[in-house]
Amino acid sequence: MVIDTDAFSHLFVLNRASRELSDRLVGRVPIIATQTRAELLAWPGLRSWGEARTERLHRILRSTLTVPVTDDVVNAYVELRVECTSRGHALGQKVHGADRWVAATAVALARPLIALDGIYAGAPRLSLL
Repeated sequence: MVIDTDAFSHLFVLNRASRELSDRLVGRVPIIATQTRAELLAWPGLRSWGEARTERLHRILRSTLTVPVTDDVVNAYVELRVECTSRGHALGQKVHGADRWVAATAVALARPLIALDGIYAGAPRLSLL
């Protein structure tokens, strides 16, 4: 399954995951989009993290599969942008470009997305957990 940035941070970085969120991972291999990896790597600099906390994040990310931006991901991104915009779905808006990359990764891999953000609800071809 693909994990959105907020869900990943609650599960692995901040250790604030609810039991319900944690239970969704049972028997599944978590993977993240390149966008999620980039967002998480920016946090130490943006939030003035110390060395120990930054190294912990790097250790977590080293053990997490990150999906590269492939032609399939790019095509899924384009299709999501067009379809969501034409349907009036918020994921088509320019401000949600980062979320669209995460959704496109899940769509391209035909994997469900686990997310805390309601922006993904109702997006075409996107399966949510």
